[in-house]
Amino acid sequence: MSTTPIEALKDEKGKPRAFKRFDMQFTVLLNPSYGHDSPLSQSPVSKIRAIVNDISVSGLSFRCAMELPLNALLLIEISIASNVFCVPVIVRRCTKYGHGGKVLYGCGVQYIGCEATTKFIPVLAKYLIVWGPH
Repeated sequence: MSTTPIEALKDEKGKPRAFKRFDMQFTVLLNPSYGHDSPLSQSPVSKIRAIVNDISVSGLSFRCAMELPLNALLLIEISIASNVFCVPVIVRRCTKYGHGGKVLYGCGVQYIGCEATTKFIPVLAKYLIVWGPH
């Protein structure tokens, strides 16, 4: 019986998360002006650099220098396997903390279902299976 890459990344039954998370660090760009109803839609900042902490096929967490309101809509530009994807996400968590004398925010986001996400998730799943930390 064959499984899809996404099914292969499902977490074990009884675990709190639906999909395995992979500790990976890389840079992404956040576009805070995505979505007219977003609290950030009038943001004067065009793009924000963020460092990803971990990623799964349902979302990712990162740290950045800007506080992001819960339920804000963002567009994440993420480069995987020589392709750049612009994936819409919703902010589910944002926690302020200090790091080396700087104020940073640890954020968790969930991908929003749409055509761009439908194209991104299978590429991400294959990438994590082949190149993710094992």
